[in-house]
Amino acid sequence: METRFDGSNKIGDIVTAFPGASNLFKANRIDFCCGGNEPLGAVLQQKGMDERAFLASLHESFVSWEQRQHETRDWREAEWSEIIEHVVGKHHAYLQAELPLLSEFVTKVLRVHGHNEEEGGRLAKLHTLFHQMKTELEQHLIAEESIVFPLIQAYEAMPSADLLARANRKIEELESDHSKVGDLLKEMRAVTSDYTLPEGACRTYTVTFQKLVELESDIFEHIHLENNILFRRLAELAAPAEEILSAPLQMLMQEHIPLLEQMEQFYAIAQQIGGTDGLSDWMASLFVLQEMARAFVRDLDPHSAKEEDILFPMVARFVGYGTGPVAVMEFEHEQAKLHLQQFLEAVSALETGAAVTAAAAAGIAADLIEAYHILTSHFMKEETVLFPMAQRLFTPMDMEELAAKFNALRIPSA
Repeated sequence: METRFDGSNKIGDIVTAFPGASNLFKANRIDFCCGGNEPLGAVLQQKGMDERAFLASLHESFVSWEQRQHETRDWREAEWSEIIEHVVGKHHAYLQAELPLLSEFVTKVLRVHGHNEEEGGRLAKLHTLFHQMKTELEQHLIAEESIVFPLIQAYEAMPSADLLARANRKIEELESDHSKVGDLLKEMRAVTSDYTLPEGACRTYTVTFQKLVELESDIFEHIHLENNILFRRLAELAAPAEEILSAPLQMLMQEHIPLLEQMEQFYAIAQQIGGTDGLSDWMASLFVLQEMARAFVRDLDPHSAKEEDILFPMVARFVGYGTGPVAVMEFEHEQAKLHLQQFLEAVSALETGAAVTAAAAAGIAADLIEAYHILTSHFMKEETVLFPMAQRLFTPMDMEELAAKFNALRIPSA
């Protein structure tokens, strides 16, 4: 039978049946605690509020809440973007709405009942634990929505070993956050004796505990969906690549990671060069990029030497130099180095004290941006084509030769 609220229902009874109604009552300054015995219709009339419109809003909130309770979607076969849309639309939206309100509820219960000798200690501890968790979750949601989810969606649109590796590195941090939140939830449940209410607890106290139980349930569902479905699927995709490559090839792949991080940093700045933020002189920004590019080249050169002097010639024994993957790889090395050199030379040629216009600065930064695009694509080709090809072509003796030559270079891994 469908639940419908009307004006004759007492406010306290509505909140008991539907704890989420407390949000609507609070937003409209309707007292559901001490005024819980009042009929809703009478209170709305006293406040001069439209009863029909309020009841419609209350019913809409209730239906949405009921749907969340009975959701049975099997997410194991869903697309990544669909899971992300669901997580953000349901779980993130829920937390963003509930955490600030629950903060007020938990604080009010402590303020009103904290003086009680038996209750004060546990309420103070609950207040501390809840707000630790609130801060952790708020920062966690930002990381997911601004960094991790865009990486996963980019990988879904155009799969690459680079995007997969970057997503999985960030996911490790998120799973650590999940563990912290889970521990805080356990402590909150322990300090409240499984959210056991004291005898004669007021409605605010009761609703606060009900909402904390609902919060816990939603967070568990949220974490399960990410850890056991979304994140696990990405981790499983990464596992085979790590297992099939031998140590020397793994070394080259691992060296891509810090190089990619450096490129992401200078690319973010280079994209802004010549923008519309009102700067009349871009000299300082270009000098910052110059230092970043110089540091990047210092780290890139030893990595490139391993490939150009050792790996590429060994692969060419099997596939030749003239055309094919080795020729493509060497050409891309040359192009990336050319654009990096052109950028550095252009900045060095700037006259001290002379203003650099937005158009001129953008033209100089374009070389660095082009080097970024060449190398990110290049690294992806190496990780998905060249390195697996070398693994298949090389005999155990070839692989020993590759490792020995890398070691002879005495170049530490980046």
